[in-house]
Amino acid sequence: VYDVTLVITSDSSGLLCTDSITKPVVVPDRPTVYFTWTPEPTCLGNPTQFFGTSGNPITEWYWDFDDGTSSGLPTPPPHTYGASGTYNVELSVIDHKGCTQSVVHPITVFQEPFADFSYNTPLCLGDTNFFNDLSNGFGMPISQWDWNFGDGNTSSMQNPLHIYSQAGNFNVNLVITTFNGCVGNISKSIYVSAYPDVDFISNSSLCHQDSILFIDNTNANGTQLNSWFWDFGDGTNSTQSNPVHIYNQVDTLEIKLLVDNIYGCADSMIKSVIIHPNPQAGFVSDTACLGDLM
Repeated sequence: VYDVTLVITSDSSGLLCTDSITKPVVVPDRPTVYFTWTPEPTCLGNPTQFFGTSGNPITEWYWDFDDGTSSGLPTPPPHTYGASGTYNVELSVIDHKGCTQSVVHPITVFQEPFADFSYNTPLCLGDTNFFNDLSNGFGMPISQWDWNFGDGNTSSMQNPLHIYSQAGNFNVNLVITTFNGCVGNISKSIYVSAYPDVDFISNSSLCHQDSILFIDNTNANGTQLNSWFWDFGDGTNSTQSNPVHIYNQVDTLEIKLLVDNIYGCADSMIKSVIIHPNPQAGFVSDTACLGDLM
């Protein structure tokens, strides 16, 4: 409260006359104003809720979010920024006495991390599969990895190993969290293939210089076979599914068949075979006459 005095002087016919008046003048304090926000930190793409407060009766509120948008509510609707960066958010108020006040806080909006990963191929049943994190925190270190392999198993390692116990389609999901709490995630569909059960037979006796048909008897286990490689054990081979081969030597040999499916999962079978010599036909006879018993 201030005492304000007004003194006036007049000139009346050469006489100076004065008068004065004093009145108390109340100069009110400016209103207090504060605001908070959540979450902290703010991550790109996530809504931020602002809360304004004051210790005085406020008649007008004005928010400037520093991105070309504003609000006139004490608690504005959640606000989502369209780009990362630092924004100087200002809250201005007018109280019931017409006094104004404002406050500014810098709000940092962090880039959302980019989640990505790779995995070894082929993905075969029972194999140890390698999952490699390829995520980018855009300058902010990644502090947490949450893997879900789609078969009920999880991992918190950055680059985990996983063995699938059954074949089929699985959705692998990776969620990453940076040190400032921003989250990114990605999901990829993979197929885990069973190995083929390789087997083969031949349709004839294994005799020297015979044409022997080898028949692939592989069980594809629900997939489609892709290629065959036969090693006949005598330095020759074939990529046919059911080849014909002639052995030019008598020997005990190992025949190997390698088969893979369309997913790249391969297995093999080795069988030992004996290539038998052909019998030598021959006979002798005496000179005989018609009607003689021989």
